[in-house]
Amino acid sequence: MSDLLIFTVVAGAYRDYAPLFQKSIEIQYPEYDHAVSEMDFPPEDGVLAASMRFLTEPPGDHKYCYATDVDMFIIREDQPLINFHLDEIGKSGLCYSNSRRRKEKRGSDRLTGLHFVERRPWYDATKERREYWLEKVIHGKYGKGPFEDEILLQDLVVESGLNLCGNTHLASRHHGIHLLFKHYRNHSRATIKQQLLMRISPVMAQRYIQNFDDSEWVKLEAEAKTKSDRLRYELDVIYSFCRKREKQVETWKKYVASQQNI
Repeated sequence: MSDLLIFTVVAGAYRDYAPLFQKSIEIQYPEYDHAVSEMDFPPEDGVLAASMRFLTEPPGDHKYCYATDVDMFIIREDQPLINFHLDEIGKSGLCYSNSRRRKEKRGSDRLTGLHFVERRPWYDATKERREYWLEKVIHGKYGKGPFEDEILLQDLVVESGLNLCGNTHLASRHHGIHLLFKHYRNHSRATIKQQLLMRISPVMAQRYIQNFDDSEWVKLEAEAKTKSDRLRYELDVIYSFCRKREKQVETWKKYVASQQNI
């Protein structure tokens, strides 16, 4: 068993993302374990499923757990995912690693949905308040509004007597490619491209394209495209963008090296 479990909770149409989510981890981080819990919330209640990943303890007995979104393709980085978060925990002295979204236009002060924890200290410290909020979510008294899963997580930290973490750059915490198209439905192609450029480096694009060397990935992607028009569109856009972006790898590496020498 690995020291780290990467997991998520899904319901409704988000089940369609699960096979590729899990396969991306197997390809990019074969040394980590992964799990997806499926729940029977109605399709329109995706926020409820997102809240559940913070309220229920995942399977296994891993030393560390990382909760993330299912519409995320995990990509191996030069600093492995577990090292990134252990560095943060070492500096903060907290039993979790996250980032605060402060005064964003789209929501209240809250934590992100990308939550890394040291299993026993975190789940023991939050046990009482997790049970309290779990009852509310299950009975439909909380968790349906925009970003309420992330607001709930921050409340859970505070109510459990833990200190809130500081504020860090969000994009560095994705550890991969997040299919954010649901947030850009009313935006132009130019806006979508700008967001992709900000979030996907040439090296990340290159490593994503390497997934297609795996025959199982190719099969799963083809199956995913049959599930919905939205998913097919998202996968086609990401593939096309990464094919073009990976050609900039050498230029990108020279740029990064120049910045490190400043």
